[in-house]
Amino acid sequence: LSKKGKQPMFNERKNIIVVFNGEIYNYPSLKDELIKKGHKFESTSDTEVIVHGYEEYGENICEKLEGMFAFALWDLRKRKLLIARDHIGEKPLYYYKDKNKFIFSSEIKAILVDESVPREVDLQNLADYLELRYSVGNRTMFSEIKKVLPGTYITYEKGEFKEKKFYKLPENNEEIKPDKEVVSKLIENAVRKRLASDVPLGVFLSGGLDSSAIVAHMSKFREKIKTFSVGFGEVNDELKYARMIAEKFNTEHKEIILNKDVLANLPKVIWHFDEPIADPAAIPTYLLAKEVSKHVKVVLSGEGGDEVFGGYQTLNLLPKLKKIEHLPGFLRKRVLSSLANSF
Repeated sequence: LSKKGKQPMFNERKNIIVVFNGEIYNYPSLKDELIKKGHKFESTSDTEVIVHGYEEYGENICEKLEGMFAFALWDLRKRKLLIARDHIGEKPLYYYKDKNKFIFSSEIKAILVDESVPREVDLQNLADYLELRYSVGNRTMFSEIKKVLPGTYITYEKGEFKEKKFYKLPENNEEIKPDKEVVSKLIENAVRKRLASDVPLGVFLSGGLDSSAIVAHMSKFREKIKTFSVGFGEVNDELKYARMIAEKFNTEHKEIILNKDVLANLPKVIWHFDEPIADPAAIPTYLLAKEVSKHVKVVLSGEGGDEVFGGYQTLNLLPKLKKIEHLPGFLRKRVLSSLANSF
């Protein structure tokens, strides 16, 4: 928030320039490492570790950053552009290129300000989206606008475009057995790193396992935690579970009851998304965030917990589906596919 944290940020010689969206959680240790190598820092901003980190490590700086980020760095000496997106793609980053230009942005809307950018719909991506509920790979709904993939950086130098992966999710290894102590420590460390903030901080608390675990670990480092829950004033609201956790950890708890006419907000939600998002919770989450922003500017949430820990009921069907593979081909194709189509 300080003036010295303003962007774009430069190095001392003004020949390395960066713009950055996100947060680097390991910036204190990275900063110490760079100071020992002779770099001088002008601010306490995490943005500055990207500038000096690039001076020291070049493109390999991406591998050293731990956090959520999308950044663009211009090397004036080499006339080289580097744009990068964090390991699992928390922060968005889009681009358009043709033989004359290369445009990049955190939002597709900004790219479309250039009226020469084609507006054609990617029909294959549309079909994939209707079946899978998300856009596959680097595609978007615009045929000529692409996403920088998670854990990937792109360089653009002397008209040459190069794409390189700096991170891949580790392969599943059945020899590694789940250990609740190890998992608990990993979650605790993840929560602790995210508490470094120069603005008020809270938690989206549903009372489910994921958000409750975050509050439990957060209570080890903070005395007064601000928690927020959303409901619609209905019998099956989760508010009672959130209250139980709020009482157990003595949080400053606020319940937000939404009007049932939430669909009136759909046009605004769609405007903020650059691609269709097939998530019914998008509207209540938007309204919750809008209300919570009056009290805090940063929240931790349990988003992603179901994906990491197999929390979707459909995953329980996988062993049964595998048994179907052993049935004769004609039975699978003719009988089962006909049943599936009729359903």
